[in-house]
Amino acid sequence: MYGLKSTEDLSFMLNACVSQIVVSQSALKIDFDQQIRLTIFSTFAMKIADQAMMQFNGSTEDAAALFPLIGDVITAAKATTSGGLHLNFKSGALLEVFDDSKQYESFTISNGDQLIVA
Repeated sequence: MYGLKSTEDLSFMLNACVSQIVVSQSALKIDFDQQIRLTIFSTFAMKIADQAMMQFNGSTEDAAALFPLIGDVITAAKATTSGGLHLNFKSGALLEVFDDSKQYESFTISNGDQLIVA
């Protein structure tokens, strides 16, 4: 469990727009404009508009849950108390990525040449 530090500056993610969802055998990737990418190797929870929050295990089949985010814009980004990532979107959607692996990274955030590993 690497975890995001509570002091991590994620302000670069504000106003980033989801441009595509990339699915590979071992990860789900959310590409944003501004050269930002979130790569998910762990479980995540998603809430669309007024629906209930649903948890997913990060498998390739779970990628479809992320599709409604395409074209959406981040309005808030912060580390959770457990080292995960919480994103709010303009549409009202919420995405929380959990830091739930004791041995491996749970997710990464890249911003150009900067890489944050959690």
